[in-house]
Amino acid sequence: MKAQASIRGGVLRSQLVWSLLGGLALAGALWLSVQSEVDELLDDSLSSAAELLIGPMLESLPPPSSRPADGRTLPREAGPRFIWQLVRHDSVASVLAGASGAPGRPLVSTPAAGFTDVPGWRVYGRALGLDGRMLYVAQSHQERAEVKLETITTVLLAGLPLLALGLLWSNLRLRQELQPLQALSSRLATFDPLQPGASLGRTNCTELQPVHAAVDALVARLQQRITLERAFSAHTAHALRTPLAGIEVQLAVAQREALPAPAQADLKTALGWAMDKADVLASGELLDDDFTVLGVAMQPLDVTAQSRGSKVTERRVWLQGQRSGRRALLLDFSYGGAGFDSAWLVGRAYAMGLRFYPSASPLRAVVGEQRSAQVDSLAHTRSVPDEWLAMAQRCAGNPWLPLVPMLLAQVTPAYHNKAWWLHMNNSAVPLRLGDEPGWLLAAYSGGQHVNLFGEWDGEQLTPLTAWSSDGVWRNGELR
Repeated sequence: MKAQASIRGGVLRSQLVWSLLGGLALAGALWLSVQSEVDELLDDSLSSAAELLIGPMLESLPPPSSRPADGRTLPREAGPRFIWQLVRHDSVASVLAGASGAPGRPLVSTPAAGFTDVPGWRVYGRALGLDGRMLYVAQSHQERAEVKLETITTVLLAGLPLLALGLLWSNLRLRQELQPLQALSSRLATFDPLQPGASLGRTNCTELQPVHAAVDALVARLQQRITLERAFSAHTAHALRTPLAGIEVQLAVAQREALPAPAQADLKTALGWAMDKADVLASGELLDDDFTVLGVAMQPLDVTAQSRGSKVTERRVWLQGQRSGRRALLLDFSYGGAGFDSAWLVGRAYAMGLRFYPSASPLRAVVGEQRSAQVDSLAHTRSVPDEWLAMAQRCAGNPWLPLVPMLLAQVTPAYHNKAWWLHMNNSAVPLRLGDEPGWLLAAYSGGQHVNLFGEWDGEQLTPLTAWSSDGVWRNGELR
């Protein structure tokens, strides 16, 4: 799991990184500046040392024609960081005298007044006014580099405490600036948005004001939604209390009067008491046949799946056994746009065993055992009067059926009086059909007879499938 990010830690890390980068940049700039300044100071020291040595040097030197036996009367040290040489330049340069630690050979082979760099040394030369005699005061390059390094180190060590104090001060200031966030977190931990007039109010921190405003707006929307849901629940409870109570009384009376078990099952289903699918698979009526898919309807429901927080889609698959002639309904649901477990093709025959739910007019079923899919073969139809008679018998057995399957032969769809109708023999029934699928169905039939399967709701017929020798039409509105 990824660790939670810290605002204070991120800011402090950024400050530390940029402080180090700034310190390195400053050190580089200081090194360039100090190097030049130290070089000038050391050169001034060399020239000053030479000036201080000139006086004693002139007093102790013998005349130019003579050479001293030794240099004991001459100063042996130019300073803690310098050496000197007295060099006579004739045809060959020779060292007349020198400080302890000075090299035995001349630093400069030819007369050179002023500053000169020779391997390993920075040299300042000064003529003594005598023929060919030069005083050289020198400092090693290593010594000069050590002086520069000591200088820059001293400067950096002096700046490190200031950097540490700056970071500490920034940390303390950042803690103070984050106090409003911690206060907001503590307040939200005990904040109840459902309390009347609940509001975070304004804040003294400008940056947190949008957060307060967003929370207050969310609280207002939440309270409004809760109010509407409570009002809806109260209204629904009031609207359903009387009819439900009456239905429950009727059910209790029917059970006491020994209503047959299939009729009791139909009444319970009408009241919303669903039978467990496992019980149906275990004890439901079994029918083995080759079942043809007459039609498939997929319809979004106007309810919210509370357990999944998404819309529910209902699928109704209507079947008819080729040998038994019995019809069946496979009913299942999909949540949140997920697919269904199985696909059913209109016109395809499937060899399988169905288990029917208990009912006085069994219709709904579940697949007990599916063996194989056969060739496409739409079911044989019966006459229109026989179909209406079968529908009446089914409704008489179960008067609470919301939809009844209807398979009508030799019918013709037509549009008149601003509505779609299905003409059969000398009568017509109204169709529940939109303009686009209606005109597509009319174009498919071409004014000729077709076989049509649909769902009858007691007032209108919703077409699902139509077929003739020219092919098959399916209602796209319910797919």
